[in-house]
Amino acid sequence: MLDAMIDTSKVQIKPADVDKILNWLKNRGGVFVWEYAVIGCRPERLNSPATTEDGKPHQKPNWRFADTPKEHITDIDKFEVVIDRPVKAFKVGVRMNWQTGACTVTDAATRRIDAEVFKAGPGAYHAFDHTAEKNCTVFVPSSVSPLAEYIAEYIAKTRKL
Repeated sequence: MLDAMIDTSKVQIKPADVDKILNWLKNRGGVFVWEYAVIGCRPERLNSPATTEDGKPHQKPNWRFADTPKEHITDIDKFEVVIDRPVKAFKVGVRMNWQTGACTVTDAATRRIDAEVFKAGPGAYHAFDHTAEKNCTVFVPSSVSPLAEYIAEYIAKTRKL
C-alpha cells in the first residue's frame, strides 16, 4: 500500500536520477521538463538540464517534443522521489512488425497489460525485460518522498553505516 500519495503538481523522479537532478539544479541552471507533442508517446515527459555544459539553453531533445519546455524548475521542492515495487510479472506475446521489422506486443497482450495495470491501481505502470521469461512487469509506487527529505534520509542512513 502506498504510504503517501503522488503530488501531481511536482515532478516525479526515480532514486537513480537523484544525483543527476541535483547536479542540474546546482550547475546547469535548473531542469527543463519537456512534454511530447506527439500524442501517445511514452513516457509523456522527459527532464533535461536547462543549459548545456557551455551555458547555452538546452534545445528540445528530439522532434517529438514541443518546441519549448513545459516548465523550468530551479527549486528542489518541486521534485519528489518515487520508489516503486513490482506487483506482478508475466509473459506476453510479441510479434514481428512486417513494416518496420521491430518487435511489437500482440493485441491480446496489450489488453492483458492494460487490465493488469488497471487492477494494480493508481500510479501503476508496466515495463519490459526482453531477457526474462516473464517479460512484462507491473510496478506500483511504494513510497513517495520530497527530494530534500529523501536526501536527508539517505545521509542519515549512510552515517549510521
